[in-house]
Amino acid sequence: MPTTTGDQLAVVSRTGSTVTFFDSTGHEVLNVLDMPPQPHELCFDPDRRLLYWSASKPPTPSPAAW
Repeated sequence: MPTTTGDQLAVVSRTGSTVTFFDSTGHEVLNVLDMPPQPHELCFDPDRRLLYWSASKPPTPSPAAW
């Protein structure tokens, strides 16, 4: 998988339940993350360098989480 030290673009797919990361210069796919059902919004915190996401349909907790 290609790597980059530059800017990246994160794109959410609500129907595919994924977030895909692209190199913003060469447009290569860097990574694809599987997400819980219906991911909806992405928000980047530049100070912490974290990407937050929300979902239209909350994930179902597993019995191990109870």
